[in-house]
Amino acid sequence: MLSGSFMQGRVQIGAPWWWNDHFRGIYDWLDAAMYYSVLSEFFGFTTDSRCILSLSRHDYFRRVLCSFLSDKVRSGELNGKFDVLAEIIYAVCHDNAARFLGLPCKSGKPQ
Repeated sequence: MLSGSFMQGRVQIGAPWWWNDHFRGIYDWLDAAMYYSVLSEFFGFTTDSRCILSLSRHDYFRRVLCSFLSDKVRSGELNGKFDVLAEIIYAVCHDNAARFLGLPCKSGKPQ
């Protein structure tokens, strides 16, 4: 996988949501993304925006992401500093996509 070798965030591993949008599928994808690209550059969850019920999938993804990150902290693979983890979560759940689209970022960091 060379997805981490190109312009920041422009080439990414495809998200597995349609048939793997369950805990294990998302968790395993996050694990692979952490090793084959830069997880903090991921644009986050994709969805079918035509259905209001699909919004709950974003909440579920955020919960799996936080579970994944906490497991990595407990195993010693990630830094346990709250501000570092918060930055990764904000980036994946909002800021990376916002920057790509030229929208304001929640973290307040410049685009």
